[in-house]
Amino acid sequence: MKRGFLGIQFSIAPKGYRKRRFFAFVIDAAILVIIMAVYYKITGKPDYPAVSVAMHAVQAEGDTENTQALMNTFFTLFDTAYFQTLVIWFIWEAAQQIVFKGATLGKLFMGLLILPVNPKRGWPLHFLLMTLRSLIKMIFVYLFQGLPFFIALLSILVTQRWQAGYDVFVKTYVKDLRDKPQET
Repeated sequence: MKRGFLGIQFSIAPKGYRKRRFFAFVIDAAILVIIMAVYYKITGKPDYPAVSVAMHAVQAEGDTENTQALMNTFFTLFDTAYFQTLVIWFIWEAAQQIVFKGATLGKLFMGLLILPVNPKRGWPLHFLLMTLRSLIKMIFVYLFQGLPFFIALLSILVTQRWQAGYDVFVKTYVKDLRDKPQET
């Protein structure tokens, strides 16, 4: 561990590891946006354009007796679209992790892999726990508007194996496949 910001002890990670992990997330998010756009074109869900129309209706109404009803419509539409987005994200992430045996496309591209802390854990259990890992992320984002998700991400800076909170829970870590062990 090395001394970090405000006395927080940051764990020492392989060179570029945290940047690659961040870029893996950005790549996965970009792919998800494309999937969402295609899915919307095919199914009309999640309907963010309707959310936008409802929001503009609230703004145009101002402070009248109809405002509360318009706000209720806006929140219902937004909550539905947001939940649908998280379900699609969960399915996409869990499927990738199973197909690519512990990685998403972003992680593959960045040379990262989700592995069990206990190398003796069998793959069926590991696949199940990776799926649970993704589910925990979605629950954090949905129920708590993302704050616990970001707190879970901060643990990457301080845990010995750079584990996010949801990694600690299911006993996984994201291995840097590009890191070469130091010879002594």
